[in-house]
Amino acid sequence: MNGPAAAETVEHVLAAIWGCGIDNLSIEIDGPEIPSIDGSPLLLEEGEILSGQADPHHIAARLAELYPGALVMLKLDDEGAYLYADGEGTHFPTSARTVVDATGAGDAYAGAFLAAWLRGAPPAEAARGANRLAGWVVERFGARPEADAELEGLLAGL
Repeated sequence: MNGPAAAETVEHVLAAIWGCGIDNLSIEIDGPEIPSIDGSPLLLEEGEILSGQADPHHIAARLAELYPGALVMLKLDDEGAYLYADGEGTHFPTSARTVVDATGAGDAYAGAFLAAWLRGAPPAEAARGANRLAGWVVERFGARPEADAELEGLLAGL
């Protein structure tokens, strides 16, 4: 692992655990839900509100100023994702060929990112893998599309 990793919601934690191949785990939480901290992507609109900025780079740079040491990830809908780490921003265009249904794409992105990052992948590599997985999700209908060989390959690459 390259540093501390954390998740925004229970769903993101469970997706990361599944992505790491863990199938037997006990979790105790002493609050209503895991607190909001570094490691979970924000919607572009959330970033705009929190930062007072309009474009992804300026939003992410401002959030990095407000939260020193934070890894900033913005979900950009059909434009992909934006990662700001160590003072540098990178746009990852969507890998989806056709958008059918965006249900679950954000959770898939967060879980895939955390799974890769927890395994030691640098943030940009984790973001690329997460973006590819989210692209696979939006090309299918529903929150739990049927797994196929392409999905297996994407998960193996995290």
